[in-house]
Amino acid sequence: IGRVSDWKGQDVLARALAEPALASIGAVGLVAGDTAPGAPDEANRLDRLAGALGVGDRLLRLGFRQDVEVVLGAANALAVPSKRPEPLGLVALEGAAAGLPVVASAHGGVTEIVRDHESGRLVPPRDPRALSAALRALAEDPASAAAMGEAGRKDVAERFGLARMLDELQDAYDRLAASRAARDLTPPTPTRPPRSTR
Repeated sequence: IGRVSDWKGQDVLARALAEPALASIGAVGLVAGDTAPGAPDEANRLDRLAGALGVGDRLLRLGFRQDVEVVLGAANALAVPSKRPEPLGLVALEGAAAGLPVVASAHGGVTEIVRDHESGRLVPPRDPRALSAALRALAEDPASAAAMGEAGRKDVAERFGLARMLDELQDAYDRLAASRAARDLTPPTPTRPPRSTR
């Protein structure tokens, strides 16, 4: 889910689908999102790669979707194989909030969202074999996958949910109001230019 771009690693997902661990069970990857403005070749490149790997019928590009919850609801797991570190990992947050186990590259902000073997799996970046193995393990153990998904959902709700955000905002306001700097703030006294003595 998100932009189709080299950074996001959809090609790593295509290569993972071609690995025996996923090819042997006919695993399907859904890619929801458009290319970045000015980069339409990324989608064509991904399609060509999927065809060359023999997974063109199992890597389905859905294009831009506003109904992300429907796409997430159709998935058993969420792969976030970013090649470069994600600053936060909004897609991983969305997947975890939807109760999906998240399999992600082990770098960047996503490592603060996915807890390895608890709410999903962290794999080395740019490693289709590791991605494939992690996704296969989840497919082979639906109970464990469901438990990871539920753990991720609870964790995201506790750490990133609206109630937590409001509590932290209120705490920040309380600290500001109690600080000496807040008490000492007084509006500046207007000054007049000196009168002319003509």
